[in-house]
Amino acid sequence: MALEQFSDVVQRCEALPNDSYTSDDHNLFTIAGRTCIEEGNSPQVLSIVLDEKNQNIVRSMGWNLLPPLIQVLLKKEDKNLPQCLSIFNHLLETCRPKELLIGLLEQLEHDDPDRIAESLHLLLNPLQNGSQYL
Repeated sequence: MALEQFSDVVQRCEALPNDSYTSDDHNLFTIAGRTCIEEGNSPQVLSIVLDEKNQNIVRSMGWNLLPPLIQVLLKKEDKNLPQCLSIFNHLLETCRPKELLIGLLEQLEHDDPDRIAESLHLLLNPLQNGSQYL
């Protein structure tokens, strides 16, 4: 169900001009994308995220997928770890650094105090490399 919703919102947003996505589009993308990752549908999410026609959507909304990706990457035991790492790396290359920073801050706000350092370390180097765009 979440995978269908994720595909649907991405398809609908493809037809919209850049950055004219509604708050409903952002919410659906976030909820469905996060649920897909949490349910183990990372290979399908990866193919959607890498699709060239979806890059404007990923650039604008992809940072919303960071929290579930960080959780999988920190566990280091998930069967979809390679796909999650690929999604994560693509988001770091594609998303605007400012949105990535917002995503990191939101992640840290909800993180377990014992995991904050790990989460911060995971994003610190990519944020440093993109800091000239902030």
